Amino acid sequence: MRPRVPWRPCADVWRRSGAVLMPVAVFLLIGAAWSFLTNAFEVSPLLLPGPVAVLHTMIEERQVLVEAAVSTMSEILLATVIAIVAGFATAVVIGTSRLVRRAVFPYILATQVLPKVALAPILIAWFGIGMESRLVLAFLISYFPMVINTLAGLLGTSEGVLRYAHSLAASEWQILIKVRLPAATPSIVGGIKITAGVAVIGIVVGEFVASDRGLGKVIIDSSASLDTSLTVAATLIIGVLGLLLLGALEVVEKRIVYWQPGR
Repeated sequence: MRPRVPWRPCADVWRRSGAVLMPVAVFLLIGAAWSFLTNAFEVSPLLLPGPVAVLHTMIEERQVLVEAAVSTMSEILLATVIAIVAGFATAVVIGTSRLVRRAVFPYILATQVLPKVALAPILIAWFGIGMESRLVLAFLISYFPMVINTLAGLLGTSEGVLRYAHSLAASEWQILIKVRLPAATPSIVGGIKITAGVAVIGIVVGEFVASDRGLGKVIIDSSASLDTSLTVAATLIIGVLGLLLLGALEVVEKRIVYWQPGR
């Protein structure tokens, strides 16, 4: 009979809560250092307001910031979903056909050479300054990582496993569904996380260039009016939204690829 270890539940609780408490502690430490440095060096609020001033601005402008955050986050999620679906489908097609891969993949690489911001005037002319132009810009930025990660996972399947599947007379479709995709799952999930993170950048850059709403517009307008507290507040909210999105994907990743070390 195994001896009972009474402290193990406490250790598990501490380990799980530590994943939340440690980032919170670091956040508070950064806030304290920020406040100390701005006060000690008498930094002008026009250059960098202290955390108390930023928090006060967040409370005062909460309605504007909440509406802008909802708009930005909804576009981020939409751009992420579009890029994930399109990137996954593209990778599956070119990963299962060497002919298509040789014909199409160079053009996919070529799209990454073009600076996306340089395409903004064309996108505005085609789609206007609304959500469509921002979604297209975010898609162009975040599509490639999903393709590359998924393709790397599909093509990185063990050759021995593939030979074994062929020896069982498995069709290419069965090999894709039952061998290649399960083996590529860690790479696919990693591509989803990268795509989501890059989509945040794409949407915010789109709001800078073709802006009619969102946190990017708040940053542009507040910078023009020298309201640095509001600029910093909107920037911090963008960071929080990105962290929440990546944190949610991290939880999903632990559920899907639970066999990976450290999960």
